[in-house]
Amino acid sequence: MALQVGERVRVAYVNPRLHGTALKDRRGVVTARLEPTEGLKWPILEVDLGDQFPRRYFPEHHLRRDTTGERT
Repeated sequence: MALQVGERVRVAYVNPRLHGTALKDRRGVVTARLEPTEGLKWPILEVDLGDQFPRRYFPEHHLRRDTTGERT
């Protein structure tokens, strides 16, 4: 998958205990990428979801590329 900084993404899954359900299907832009190191199993991405949720962190497998408006 390898999402990169600057890509538009959609939150596909949220853990309700950590984020609540309000963030599901929100769209934003990846602002930072933390590669797996000791203690991290997956890459963690910092996502800017707008004014109300300026910076949230998600494992990469919880995000999908936002293809809204793109033609295939």
